Amino acid sequence: MSLLRRRCLLVLPLVLLLVLTVPIRPTAAESGAHLVALARARLAQSGAATPARIEIAYVANGYALVRAFPLFGMTDPALIILQQQHGVWVAIAGPGTAFPEIFAELPEAFLEPESPFSGTRGQSAIDLLTEPRRTYAGAGFSVQLPADAKVNPATGAERAFGALKVTGPDVHLHEVHGPAYEFFLTPPGTNPGIPLDEHGYDVMAAQIAVRVAEGAPNTQPRDARLFHTAFNDVFQIDWFGGDSTLRYLVVGPTGGGPAMQLFVRVTVFENDPNAFYREAVVALAVQTLLIARE
Repeated sequence: MSLLRRRCLLVLPLVLLLVLTVPIRPTAAESGAHLVALARARLAQSGAATPARIEIAYVANGYALVRAFPLFGMTDPALIILQQQHGVWVAIAGPGTAFPEIFAELPEAFLEPESPFSGTRGQSAIDLLTEPRRTYAGAGFSVQLPADAKVNPATGAERAFGALKVTGPDVHLHEVHGPAYEFFLTPPGTNPGIPLDEHGYDVMAAQIAVRVAEGAPNTQPRDARLFHTAFNDVFQIDWFGGDSTLRYLVVGPTGGGPAMQLFVRVTVFENDPNAFYREAVVALAVQTLLIARE
């Protein structure tokens, strides 16, 4: 049994429910579209120009950061801060670019909600990979992986994490015995028909609803963030997983199209010498993922 599977079986009853196919849909007031509508209304009240687009950038601790992008070349993106008050989202600040009195109460990531798989950190991780690569072509998508990566259908309980299981060669370091990396992919489904950030937020809301209904000990994710690659929009949802983070990535092509899922269990180097290598391989997959637009 792999390292990931041995550890994840401890939280499997909950994780089985945290998949993109859960039959729960958020109400209108709980949806990503509602957050965008609140931000749009706040912009209108301020007299700001109509933005080219609005996106849900970061969510944590009952706060949400929404970015409003002006027409190209006009100004920097405006920020709107939303807060959940008694279960209801309310716009409390913005539009603007800095809110020191509010930022002091927020997680540091609010200032720069970059994913480890994007930007400088993601590219630095990918640069550590020196082995040959290959392109894996699946149903409706392709992705670059290390040449020695194995891609097989997930079986048994692991199907809760994704349809395809990607594993690296076995390693034996200290107490770690198993694949050098392991993550799961679910091929693209139907086109959600809404922006990826709204769809990703709705997936998160459905996960929360399932956990609340089951009486789970933690019903809120650590945080969620939107980031962009050269080809895709990605909504990352992080859940507490004991000594690790359960990370769900909802991925869709920029401009719209079918969405797919990537799941990985993130550990820290102190507990797992392969943590950095796993992050690099997943960063490569996220950055090179190509999804057919139907």
